[in-house]
Amino acid sequence: MSEGARLLSVGATGVVVSDLKKEIARSYGVLHDDAVALRGLFLVDRSGTVRHSLVNDLALGRSVPEAVRILDALRFHERRGDVCPANWAEGEEGMESSQEGVSGYLARHFADAGGHDLEHE
Repeated sequence: MSEGARLLSVGATGVVVSDLKKEIARSYGVLHDDAVALRGLFLVDRSGTVRHSLVNDLALGRSVPEAVRILDALRFHERRGDVCPANWAEGEEGMESSQEGVSGYLARHFADAGGHDLEHE
């Protein structure tokens, strides 16, 4: 972590970072006109791999509930190995990362899809 970063605790598993010297913004590619950081959110796993990134321009704010949902999904995947479908929320079923897992999930959740064969479209 750069000397210009000040860490503020937000629980046992995460940090919020202030980047006064713009070193982090520069290294993540979100420094605009070498002056101001775009609105970025990066979820980094325990091994240091960026698992989710979101960069908005200055006119667009970020959604804290969506960031929490994505963090919940990452934790769910780390615990169970299942992947999270679109709009997944904590407490919902995931699906196995395979053709059979996806087909089974779709059959259970979209069985009444107007007669469409979701597996062969």
